Amino acid sequence: MKKRYVAAILISILIPVVAGIIAYKMSLVPIGVPTPTKFKYPVTGIDVSKHTGKIDWNKIQTRKISFVYIKATEGETYLDPNYLNNIKGAERAKLK
Repeated sequence: MKKRYVAAILISILIPVVAGIIAYKMSLVPIGVPTPTKFKYPVTGIDVSKHTGKIDWNKIQTRKISFVYIKATEGETYLDPNYLNNIKGAERAKLK
């Protein structure tokens, strides 16, 4: 009787733990989301805004980045505070 009780407790603990591990592993690679490769997508770019923080444009230039999307505004009244610095940095890095 005691062995059955211990087995039941172990099973009730192990099943949720294993299910959680499986769910976690599956969430790391969502189904249907393509994984880009240089062969399939030879042109790559980045998206920057104030949320990106300070950007080392020299490092960006050494990576194979071809273009940059730079956030300028949001709505009619907001101007991204890093917009002008990002424009100048992208121009120095010769990015489109």
